[in-house]
Amino acid sequence: AGLPSNLGSPYSYYMTAEEFASMQDSNAGHYSGIGAKIMQNLQGAFEFIDITPSSPAEAGGLKSGDIITSVDGTNAGDFPNTTALANQVKGPEGTMVVLEIYRPSEGRSFKVELTRRTIAAVYVSHKMLEDEIGYLNISEFSSNMPDQFESSLRKKHSRTRHRATVR
Repeated sequence: AGLPSNLGSPYSYYMTAEEFASMQDSNAGHYSGIGAKIMQNLQGAFEFIDITPSSPAEAGGLKSGDIITSVDGTNAGDFPNTTALANQVKGPEGTMVVLEIYRPSEGRSFKVELTRRTIAAVYVSHKMLEDEIGYLNISEFSSNMPDQFESSLRKKHSRTRHRATVR
């Protein structure tokens, strides 16, 4: 743990076997949690960067930009990295997690109780920009990302007169 912590990078850290297994579960394309992505911002705060549609996080009113100040009563500053905090937020389906949130856009703090459930991770989003120009956004690489990419590409290309080949 000493080597990565001395690199001075907020993105380099040591993972325990449990943290690595949790990350592998997330990369498999599904997990039990609240349906939100977090990052540690430059100030060291844990900030939501994406809320999964139709997830417990969305139902609880969480928004991108919200800051997690505690998880089940544990101060967010006590977590050494995003993986450790995410592991505390994740848990068995049907169980509750209590988050204290600070919303900078409104200058207020609030608590939210969310019931964890199985989340199918979506790593590829898409939209048509113009007649024949499509936009595909890949947010993470995972084992099911290639299938999501191909599906999105085929949906968009079925509306144009050109065919796409994905290899």
